[in-house]
Amino acid sequence: MQDNVTSSVGEDATIRLQVKGENSNDVNTRAFTDTSISDLHILVYNSSGVLVSHEYDTSSTVTVHTRSGSGYTIYAIANTGNSALFNGTVASTVTKLQTMVTNSISTLDELKIGGGGLIMSGSKSGLTIIPGTNTAITDFKVIRLAAIITLNITGNNGITVTGYSIKNIPAKSYLLSRPTTYEADPIDNEIGNDAVSLVGTDWLSTGTTSVSSLSFLSTSFYMYENRRGGRITVGGGKGTVGEQQEKAKYTPANATYVEIYAKGSGFTSTYQVYLGGDNSQNYNIKRNVNYTYTITLNAAGSVDTRVTKTDDLTSKKANCYMVAPRQSIIIDVNTKGNGSVTNNQGITVTHTASSVAVLWQTASGLISNISNVSNGTVTLTAGSYEGDAVVAAYSGVGGTGTILWSWHIWVTPYTPGISGTLATSGAVHYYNASTVTGYMMDRNLGALNAIATDTNTSSWGMVYQWGRKDPFPNSTSSLSAIEPILYGAVNSVIKKNGSVPISTTISSPNVYNEITGADWNSSPSNTLWGSGSSKTIFDPCPYGWRVPNSGIWSYFVNSSIPRVFGSFSRGYNFKYSALDTSIAWYPAAGFRISNGGGLTAIGQYGYFWSAGTISGAGLSLRFEDGLVDPNNGSNVRADAFPIRCVRE
Repeated sequence: MQDNVTSSVGEDATIRLQVKGENSNDVNTRAFTDTSISDLHILVYNSSGVLVSHEYDTSSTVTVHTRSGSGYTIYAIANTGNSALFNGTVASTVTKLQTMVTNSISTLDELKIGGGGLIMSGSKSGLTIIPGTNTAITDFKVIRLAAIITLNITGNNGITVTGYSIKNIPAKSYLLSRPTTYEADPIDNEIGNDAVSLVGTDWLSTGTTSVSSLSFLSTSFYMYENRRGGRITVGGGKGTVGEQQEKAKYTPANATYVEIYAKGSGFTSTYQVYLGGDNSQNYNIKRNVNYTYTITLNAAGSVDTRVTKTDDLTSKKANCYMVAPRQSIIIDVNTKGNGSVTNNQGITVTHTASSVAVLWQTASGLISNISNVSNGTVTLTAGSYEGDAVVAAYSGVGGTGTILWSWHIWVTPYTPGISGTLATSGAVHYYNASTVTGYMMDRNLGALNAIATDTNTSSWGMVYQWGRKDPFPNSTSSLSAIEPILYGAVNSVIKKNGSVPISTTISSPNVYNEITGADWNSSPSNTLWGSGSSKTIFDPCPYGWRVPNSGIWSYFVNSSIPRVFGSFSRGYNFKYSALDTSIAWYPAAGFRISNGGGLTAIGQYGYFWSAGTISGAGLSLRFEDGLVDPNNGSNVRADAFPIRCVRE
């Protein structure tokens, strides 16, 4: 077939082209070949970029009747399945040809046109066409418009794959390549000029392909090129460019990724694997390149931004739940605390919640979503930040009515280690002197880190009135008392004078009950935190952890081993025991004073509650520059101190 738009320049000439598909480039892949040709369009342009001739054939060897001349360019487009594609004036110039795009696809299978072949294109330029019969061109190569993606997915430690979906796939592509400076390098991360349009309909995502809990899955698919470039700036930086766990955090718009759905013991996970020339900073998918990804699914690393994990914590009831940024948890919202009837002070341990909402949080969007109550549970999703929040269960819909109970949500990548994992791995410390009595967290409850040199209050955590489950925020300054701004239904700490019954604190968890020289509790009890016995319904620590017994800091004053390392600097580095050679940072975070509820002693004194009591006071660790008292009994229970949780 000859096109009806040609140039009359030059004399009659004949070209015989033998076209073949070129093998693709590989990026960490096994070999793969799909170079079959079922039909061909050959377009010849003169040195002015005007179409001289056009031929269509269903063979890979084509005879082209054209005109003689120099500076010619020949284009070959294979496997379009459309003999009329270039009819009329749609490709009358090279400029027009370069703007032509494929038909929009709605499924990945539509990439395969005409007998299953992939559209391919190629060109040769600077040719001189002499009159008459020319020598055959036998090395004319075309390349696929598409890349091929191969996923080899393995689940470790009982994790199995339940499905996958491909996101942000270009629905169409330019017929001709638009190379960048370093296009020949499959792993370059230049932004490509391949985006036909940024309209929403020009991007598609596949539905979920479900599988039956496989420990290994291998699958391949084709897609049009999508050259999105490298990392974008988020929060003023691009992170550690070689760190693959951060890749999802710095992704450019419309970068292609694979969502892998998996499950393990007590949790489900969504793994987002962003495609590209490497695992950490390259988001480019180029035409005619094979990409193979060997993916091992482990338990979600708390800093791995590619993984969205949903932990089912409905059986792990507590007053505090830990969740990593961008992760989700499912919690029981019809049970108060751990559901214990021991020391429950006459409070019923169950209720029926109609809704759950954020009461306050230390950053806007810290809790990014809370699902509707369903069968007494909600799914709660954290945003990208770390911090602390309180969510409350309400008797009415939409966060209305009476607060039935509330929970501290600690958004942190910190995962306290299993027994025997010491603080050298950022986990826990042994405590006590001659024997291993137990394990203690290496940071305050609600803290963002355990770094001694951090002066921005991130290691301070929350403070608690003795015996209450409810957290209150500390100062935003390491040198003075600065009340924090809170976000949510409540934007500041509310203070009310006078002792109240426990039931009042339950319905008003954001109210600090300040009173001079007395207990906040109008019916004082010495066992609200269990005094070192079994965990109680009011214990503020996460599941598996509790407020420590009194006296566990006695080793800090053992004269045979130095108790501190370094001088006092808004806190001390203490050594726990001879069995633990690491040191533990205890910040001088000050406290909220019973009289007025204000922040005081910021950067000067350290106070840490235990579950013990003495003569109406609570027992605590107290220190300042040059003084350490491991069993202080001079503070009333209406004061609010930090807590360092121990394993049950």
